[in-house]
Amino acid sequence: MDATYETAVKELRSGNIYPIYVLYGKENFLKKRMLDDIVKRAVSEDTAEYNYSVFDGEKSVDDFCDAAESAPFFAERRVVTLKDTELSKLPADKSARVADIIELCDDALTVIFYYSGDTYKPDKKLGKSIDQKGLIISFDDQSPAKLATWLRRQAEAAQKQIDDNAVDYIINNCGPSMEHMHNEMAKILSYSRREKITLADVKQTAVVTVEAAVFDMTDALAFGRYERALNILSELFAQKEQAPAILGALSSSIANLYRIKTAISCGVPAQQLQSECKIAPFIVRKLTPVAERTDIKLLRRWIHSCADADTRLKSASGMTDKMILETLIFEMLKKG
Repeated sequence: MDATYETAVKELRSGNIYPIYVLYGKENFLKKRMLDDIVKRAVSEDTAEYNYSVFDGEKSVDDFCDAAESAPFFAERRVVTLKDTELSKLPADKSARVADIIELCDDALTVIFYYSGDTYKPDKKLGKSIDQKGLIISFDDQSPAKLATWLRRQAEAAQKQIDDNAVDYIINNCGPSMEHMHNEMAKILSYSRREKITLADVKQTAVVTVEAAVFDMTDALAFGRYERALNILSELFAQKEQAPAILGALSSSIANLYRIKTAISCGVPAQQLQSECKIAPFIVRKLTPVAERTDIKLLRRWIHSCADADTRLKSASGMTDKMILETLIFEMLKKG
C-alpha cells in the first residue's frame, strides 16, 4: 500500500517491519535514510554481513532471487535489496522468479525495491502483489515548513540556534535537495563559533546551487536587470559551474515559466499544474510571480534563444562558453 515517509518511520519505530518496501522519488536524502533504517531494524549489526545483500540492475535479478531464497544465517530475518530495476520490463522468466520471491516474503524475508529516480513502474501482476504485502513510499520534495524544522533540529543537535532569515536563505538557495542542504548546514555549523547562526554566517559559507542562482537570474531577466543577470552568471563561472549545466538550468526554468504562464492564462489551479506537468511545488511558488508579469510572447522568444545558445555551445562557434551565455542574456533582454 502507498505510505508517506512519516508513516513508514512510525511503523518501523513501533517494530512493524513489512515483508516488502518500494522506495522511489526525487528526495534521495530521505530515501537513503529510510533504506538504512529498515536494514538496521531488520538485521542485527553482528549478522548483517551474512543476512543483507544488495543487487543492482536487471542483470542481477537472478542473483537477487538466489539470495532471497536462502534462509537467514543465525538470525530471524534476511533482507535483500534490488536497485534500479524496472520490473515492468523484465523478461518473462525473470518476472516469474521475482513474483515467486514476492510470495516468499514473510517474517523471515524482507525485500526492498530501491529506485534512484522518481519512477516506479511494476507490471500489473507484480504491482498488485507488492501493494498487498508491502509499503510503497514516494519521497518527494519537502515543504518549506518541514525543511525549516529539520534545519533547526540540526542546529539544536550542535547546541546552536539559527535565525529565521538564515533558515529561509538555506531553503531558497541551497535546496531543494536535502542532501545538499545537509552538507551546507554541516559546513555552516562547523564555521560558526557563535551560539546563534546569522544570515551573514550562512552567506559567507554556503554554496548556492545552480538552480537557485538561475531562479535569481530568471527574475533579473524578467525585470530587465542586465547587470544583475551578468553578475549571477559570473558568480556561477567563478564556482566552476559548466556552461551546459547553467544553460540547462536556465532553459528548464524558462520552460517552467512558460508552462505556469499558460496555466495561469487558462485558469488551471496550481495543484493540477504540479501534477500534470510534474513541476515541484516550490518551483511553482517561486516562478508564479515572475510568470504573472512576463509576456508569453517574450517567453517563447527566450525558449528559442536558449535553443540557439545550446547549438552554439555544441559547435565550433569561435566564442568562449562564457561569451555565448553573455550573448544569450543580451538577446533575451532585447526589446521587440
